[in-house]
Amino acid sequence: MESEESREVLGIHCPRCGCAHWYVTRTERLPGDRIRRRRQCRHCGYRTVTVEIAHWSKSHDWRK
Repeated sequence: MESEESREVLGIHCPRCGCAHWYVTRTERLPGDRIRRRRQCRHCGYRTVTVEIAHWSKSHDWRK
């Protein structure tokens, strides 16, 4: 059985309070199939920006 220390931490955590829960306040599509998301920590209000690589399928319209 895995110990608590050996578990991999997934997702992003707030550098101010350590919370892993975020509101997405804005999403923008960028050139090169990237997505910029502006996020705000639900606990302390800390704001950050993430840039993600999108994997679009030809049959999916992202604007819907």
